[in-house]
Amino acid sequence: PVPPAGAPFQDAAAAPDRLDALVQEYDRAQQAYVDRIRAARTEDERAEAYAARPGPRFLPLFEALAQEIAGSDAAVRARVWVFRLAQEAGDLERARATLDRLVTESIGSPALADLPDELLYVYRLGEATCRRALETMMDGSPHERVRAAATVNLGALLMGSEPERAKALFVRAIEEFDDAAGPHAERARGNLFELEHLQPGMIAPDIE
Repeated sequence: PVPPAGAPFQDAAAAPDRLDALVQEYDRAQQAYVDRIRAARTEDERAEAYAARPGPRFLPLFEALAQEIAGSDAAVRARVWVFRLAQEAGDLERARATLDRLVTESIGSPALADLPDELLYVYRLGEATCRRALETMMDGSPHERVRAAATVNLGALLMGSEPERAKALFVRAIEEFDDAAGPHAERARGNLFELEHLQPGMIAPDIE
């Protein structure tokens, strides 16, 4: 069970378990919500099911937990959840404030490695906001996994507006962070191939 939001936090080693328990509870609630949406047969049933989506209910729980376990990498992960749920709920003010806090107060945490993937499709926040956050992590994080993820996602964000810079970022990710980048390195290779060979007007390469 998830400890009460107001329970005193004394054991730093328990922080990941506290967060994992809350994530598991959210996952169960999310699956129940999806099942309810699928089972709805009328517009009223669908509207009622949608109103019961778990994100708005769990957002303050993740925020409270982040405050209770402040100073731990688990707290950073909890704030990434706050950011995710806030933007899903349309609470853009809270999403922006949480994002700013993550890339300033927590720039030294390896737990930021999950954040860049969250910034690629968050159109409501605006490209400029996401771009600044990705550039901050790419240039300021001491952790290769964070820098690699930020570099590849920044490149993906700029593929349409600044293709040459996007290419340079993908090349950097492949050459500088290949081992640390993991699946992001494969994304970089795929996106680089797309920019170099699959743009309008190009002759499609032979694929064996």
